[in-house]
Amino acid sequence: IGDFTKQIRQLEEKLNRKESDLEIVRHELNQVKEFRKKKAQMQNELEEIKEAMLWNEREHKETLGKLEQKFFEEKMRLQQESNKKIEEIAARAQDEAIKSLDETSKNVYKENVSLTESVRIFKTELDELQKMKEILLRQNANMNSEKELNELLVKEKVEQSQKQNKSIKEVYISLC
Repeated sequence: IGDFTKQIRQLEEKLNRKESDLEIVRHELNQVKEFRKKKAQMQNELEEIKEAMLWNEREHKETLGKLEQKFFEEKMRLQQESNKKIEEIAARAQDEAIKSLDETSKNVYKENVSLTESVRIFKTELDELQKMKEILLRQNANMNSEKELNELLVKEKVEQSQKQNKSIKEVYISLC
């Protein structure tokens, strides 16, 4: 009986150890199941965050592009306005300067304007005359080369005609 009691105790101790091991394994299994559930949920959340980031990035790029376009358009508009104002100020300053000039200065200014226009016209005419001169020089060179060629041909024909006259005289003399 003692031996069996001892064996029973040992078996009970083994059973208790096995049960505690089994309890530990069950606890770990529950933790693994919870982790799997949380993992899937976390992956879903991570995918949602990635999609949101991509959407935000696309929206940011579009907004940035729109802002850059607006900036460029605004810059061009301001540049045009400033150029227009500069032209207006320059024209106004010139008008005021002309108004403030005395009669002699006004006449000098008017004469300067007309002389500037005359110089422009003369430059245009000079350019046209230079072009015409180049054309005439080319034509002259062509004519000179044609003249030389004609002179050579005339000389050749004269020599040929002299030879023919000489041979005709020789034939005539020999026949007589």
